[in-house]
Amino acid sequence: MYGVLFGDKHSYRDWKLITKSRPDVGSPAPKTTYIDIPEADGQLDLTESLSGEVKFENREMKFEFAVIEARQRWTTLYSEIMNYLHGQNLQVVLDEDPNHFYSGRFTVDEWESDKKTSTLVIVGVVDPYKYDLNTSLEDWIWDTFNFETDCIREYADLEVDGELEFTVQGSRKSAVPSFIVDLDEGETVMQVVYQNVTYNLQEGTNRVVNIIVKDGESTLTFIGHGKVSIEYRGGSL
Repeated sequence: MYGVLFGDKHSYRDWKLITKSRPDVGSPAPKTTYIDIPEADGQLDLTESLSGEVKFENREMKFEFAVIEARQRWTTLYSEIMNYLHGQNLQVVLDEDPNHFYSGRFTVDEWESDKKTSTLVIVGVVDPYKYDLNTSLEDWIWDTFNFETDCIREYADLEVDGELEFTVQGSRKSAVPSFIVDLDEGETVMQVVYQNVTYNLQEGTNRVVNIIVKDGESTLTFIGHGKVSIEYRGGSL
């Protein structure tokens, strides 16, 4: 039965809610900036002037369910659902898109009942991007892997013996990855070169704010001796 996973509660398996229609996932509005130039045609578009890319507003989600629990359970079930998710910030996974999650705040918007039927509407305001369920350091779940749309990222325990050039496959959402370094005995630092700039990486977890993985391929060159893992989570509209 297709449904929705709210946090660790599934709409059908835990609450016996049946989707009445496909989830309504809104489109995130681009954050645009236009400046009117007197005595000139049109307007000056500064949308990408600061970050070099388009940013987005949050998006809205709406789920409409039919309640199939026994009539005498409706009041109890309503309180159970309200206590669990009303006003809470949760990760949500759609059964029809099991390799991604949305993150945001959810509320019970409507609960309408008559003598025989009951309908529940849950709405959420979530981040503009949906995120990969697994990071590049976690195992992929092959049963749900989509060979047409999903991307395999296996970036754990990369051996660096002098120099290693490695390509990271980015997604639509730009992100700063983490580098987990395990240096060989006697080594004090590992270096990473990105866009002709060299940065030092220490033993343990490192984040370099100037290394931003964007859509497409990003090439990193590691210099030193040891192992490095690149923790990255993709995001898609």
